[in-house]
Amino acid sequence: MAHTRAEDLALALQLADIADAITLDRYQAMDLVVTNKPDNTPVTDADKATELAIREKLESLRPHDAIVGEEFGGVPSDATTQSAKRYW
Repeated sequence: MAHTRAEDLALALQLADIADAITLDRYQAMDLVVTNKPDNTPVTDADKATELAIREKLESLRPHDAIVGEEFGGVPSDATTQSAKRYW
């Protein structure tokens, strides 16, 4: 199913709201967990939680779109992703 730009924008704003809710809640948290990725750059539990929440929303609403993420890798090489016309 093709989506309009207005629908894409509405979804992007929903995703931003999800990210805001998670990151603002964790901002300056005393128990924030920071680890290092294999390339030695830092990643927080908030970073991971945010990407997971965004992935879940996209997988639910746009199962045929591909997802490129910083914390959990790029685009898998499965058939659905290779045929995706939209990448988030």
